[in-house]
Amino acid sequence: MIRSILFIAFLCSFLVKAQENFDYTLVTYSQVGYNSHLPKVAMLQHKTANYLDKKASFSVHEMISGKEVFRSKIEAQGKKWDKYWWKLDFSKVKVAGDYFLRIHKGKEVVYTTKKELPIKIEKDLLWNKTWYDTAIAHLKIRDSLSYKEEGGWKDCGSPLQELSSHAIMLNALCDLLELSTSHMNSIQIKEAYEQLVVGADYITVCQDKAKEIGFQEGAVIHEMRENFKVVTGNVAKTAMILARISRLIKKDQPELAENYKQRSIKAYNWISKFGPVLHWDNGNNNFAITHGAPYGMHKPPKEWMTRDLVMMMWASVELYKCGETSYKEKAVDYAQKIMARQVPKSKAEEGLYGHFYTYDSFDFTEKADIHCGAWNANYKAYNQGGHFPHYLIPLIEMTNLWPDHKDVAAWKSTVHELHTTILCQQHIKIHLKFYLQDTIKVKGYLIGVVGIMDTIKFLVMLLV
Repeated sequence: MIRSILFIAFLCSFLVKAQENFDYTLVTYSQVGYNSHLPKVAMLQHKTANYLDKKASFSVHEMISGKEVFRSKIEAQGKKWDKYWWKLDFSKVKVAGDYFLRIHKGKEVVYTTKKELPIKIEKDLLWNKTWYDTAIAHLKIRDSLSYKEEGGWKDCGSPLQELSSHAIMLNALCDLLELSTSHMNSIQIKEAYEQLVVGADYITVCQDKAKEIGFQEGAVIHEMRENFKVVTGNVAKTAMILARISRLIKKDQPELAENYKQRSIKAYNWISKFGPVLHWDNGNNNFAITHGAPYGMHKPPKEWMTRDLVMMMWASVELYKCGETSYKEKAVDYAQKIMARQVPKSKAEEGLYGHFYTYDSFDFTEKADIHCGAWNANYKAYNQGGHFPHYLIPLIEMTNLWPDHKDVAAWKSTVHELHTTILCQQHIKIHLKFYLQDTIKVKGYLIGVVGIMDTIKFLVMLLV
């Protein structure tokens, strides 16, 4: 036993010593690489504050020739996690290639990053290197681990398969197929459509289960094995996402597309009739804590949360795009309700305005994430699925679909107020211009970053 302990101790000491010379213990940089026209930063760390002085510099060199292509000062960043940090900003290096770094103290080179761990710079590198592995390949694994009978995708951290998470992933796949097929091969496109149906079919199973346990047709449950609660936001998400998927698969799978569209309409009608679903039987301060409500407010009012109004607006837009033109006025009506809740500049919170109040009757603002997991408690069910940042997208879609509508200026103003409360206009003007050059040409979303390209294009139109 003692010999085993000594051997393990020896092995650990060997591993620690072996790692001392590994690049990332001193200089940390992206192992994937950097996009040509986006910021590029490496971080240097050390346990002593005087490792580098104010005159320290670094240089960037071509991997093969060793030619220096850039040199700059190193910027001290202070202490964090019991170490001292310095920033190496080489954003001005935009030529594609493999590089290495050198750290200089005066004329002395004190450190050189390993050539076998090159710093890669390429156009669209982050997208090209990551999208398939983090999306399609990953979904195949999650599909193989799912409930076999129900299908869908297993959660990455538990056996749960929440409807809300499926809707978000499906929306990202829709973005991929609508905006990035020019950068996908035929096999990748086929796989994306296959996963689209895998996820959508799981939502239909959740809808069928709700009817089976007594709800009128159109409702959906939250999760097939652990939680049969019907949540307002989940039903609204179902209406939106099944309509969108129906539109995308209509050409090749017309019967399935029609099935999805009818299910979308049934979900829309159900929640329009019975919503909002409150789910609250708890007398403590859980509601106030989760929503930032006044202390002592123990349950929500019989009002729609703004996030759910937005999702119904989005569902209306998608059904309109499916050919159901009567939903245009429904989208416009929801937009009016949402805009009425926007925080004006005169009531800014810590200087911020343009975001939204949660309800009509109270002046606390809506939080970006209120999701409380898939547990069965009623007060948690009310918040389930509240992790989908989507405020801008439907309004942007509406400005593109109906540019001559009398409310289009108000829609644009709402988007403008919401986004410029976070980023100053000049910052957007400067940085989104080069972001357009590098990213909009790709016309793709990183999976899970829903709608960012349309947002950027719209904001540039507003501000430039």
